[in-house]
Amino acid sequence: MLSRPCREVTEFGTSELSALIDDMFLTMYVADGAEGCLSVPGATMAVPRPDRAVARGWDKDGNPLVIEGTGYFARCLQHEIDHLDGHLYLDRLSARDREDALRQMAARREDVFARREKKAAACGARSSAS
Repeated sequence: MLSRPCREVTEFGTSELSALIDDMFLTMYVADGAEGCLSVPGATMAVPRPDRAVARGWDKDGNPLVIEGTGYFARCLQHEIDHLDGHLYLDRLSARDREDALRQMAARREDVFARREKKAAACGARSSAS
């Protein structure tokens, strides 16, 4: 669960970083990518966010990059940046909506993990998404 600020990447072009990136792509594939939040499996709640986002960082080789998005893609960028800063989308919800999301997660968690494991087995990998 990505609920703590992530360590800054200081070494680029390493096999460890490439393996981490590959694992993240596999995890997103196994979890069907857009199921909500992988850290809150089975729960989906609307979170107010701006319609535009700009993310600045580096690619896996250390080259600077800028990614801009609007609409749904902007929401995705903001969601992932929240994770880098140690926040879950639950942190942006009212107490009532947070409780509703946690109830959804409890009710759907086993089904979500079973679906992920089945898809991971089909592609010959163990999912780190569970």
